[in-house]
Amino acid sequence: MSVALSAPALVIEQVPIDLLRPDPVNPRRISDEELDSLERSIRQFGFVQPVLARKEDSTVIGGHQRLVAARRLGLATVPVTYLDLSVEQARLLNLALNKISGSWDEPLLARLLADLQ
Repeated sequence: MSVALSAPALVIEQVPIDLLRPDPVNPRRISDEELDSLERSIRQFGFVQPVLARKEDSTVIGGHQRLVAARRLGLATVPVTYLDLSVEQARLLNLALNKISGSWDEPLLARLLADLQ
């Protein structure tokens, strides 16, 4: 069974970092080592996943750590997708983005990492 979802097209725009407001109640934290890895990834591949922010007030919904890494790298702008969400919806989405995750297929992961060596 397939479900057709009707949603507006997501638009990505380059936004000056200083216009974005990190959500002060964002509970997600990463270690210094993880932040260093994130910086290396952005240097190598660019900023490939946009920050998500509320349209109404430019409060960050998703991408707080990418934003920290971008600031540390001295980037002036970052790609942003604005979403028309209430504060409550934005916070629920933030939790979902940070909590919903899968697990690794360990043998497949080991083969992939070996191939990349």
